[in-house]
Amino acid sequence: MVVPQYGWAPVPNLSLEYFPNRGHLTPVLEVDWSDWRSDLRNKTWIVFNVLLEGRYYIKGVDTSKSKGRGVQNPNNYTGHYFAAYANMGTYDIQFSKTKGWLSDKWGKTFGFGIGWGYVKRFPCHYSQFTKTIQPSRWKWEVNAALGYLHSGYDGYHGAEPWADKDNFYFDWHENPADYHRYRNHLNYWGLTRVGFSISYDLF
Repeated sequence: MVVPQYGWAPVPNLSLEYFPNRGHLTPVLEVDWSDWRSDLRNKTWIVFNVLLEGRYYIKGVDTSKSKGRGVQNPNNYTGHYFAAYANMGTYDIQFSKTKGWLSDKWGKTFGFGIGWGYVKRFPCHYSQFTKTIQPSRWKWEVNAALGYLHSGYDGYHGAEPWADKDNFYFDWHENPADYHRYRNHLNYWGLTRVGFSISYDLF
């Protein structure tokens, strides 16, 4: 991912989805995390996010042919789905000496929303072991979501030349006695995700 004013900022992601033996509903657990920091460049991209999602697949399980989960029938849990999600996380993002935002307390940043996706399994392949044509365990997916994001955060800037090394200052120019953390608030409604992913059925 490329972020304006920051540059290349990849965020590793791990997502697990459970496919029941019947029905249309699946639960998803997703974790995003990054720990990129360069004091020389005054850039930081530290993000941790946990997302829980419920999906409703229009196809679901083909009970006329399926004998189990996922890969045994290539039509199971593919095609269009609708989703609802909730997420919570923390972050420390700095673009320059004068632009930084910190929300490092669990529960200060959270969101929820609804989404759509489409899943397609890769073509079948011939198995030399079983001498049969087997459905692929690999799938690709596109998705998008709309939702709400709230964040309580502090703006900050890098330490002055005369200050202790590695220190930073919160953006506050009034009476220090009146300052308290997370006084800035972001409330966002709109597009929260546009994605493309490749997944693998473990079972």
